[in-house]
Amino acid sequence: MTAGWMNWPPPFSSMVFSTPILVRTRKDGRYDLLVGKRRLLACKMIGWEKIPAILRDDLKEEEAIAISLTENLQRAEPAPIIIARILKNFMTGMARSKN
Repeated sequence: MTAGWMNWPPPFSSMVFSTPILVRTRKDGRYDLLVGKRRLLACKMIGWEKIPAILRDDLKEEEAIAISLTENLQRAEPAPIIIARILKNFMTGMARSKN
């Protein structure tokens, strides 16, 4: 991750990093991150202990996988290996949800 955002003026950086991440609750009470991995990592790097999140426990497994897949594919030019892993995870998740 590049550190160029660290030099942004505080109001701008606060606005960018206040965009909520998307999570859903796991069976063990922790959270699965669906959208916002880079935002979460950036916020951790600047010392934030809390960030806005949208909780989507209403999603079915295949819906959560599809949302995560879409988010990952929207990045600028993802590497082919990343696309392959995402598609494999999607197909595995779809197969599990049908069982």
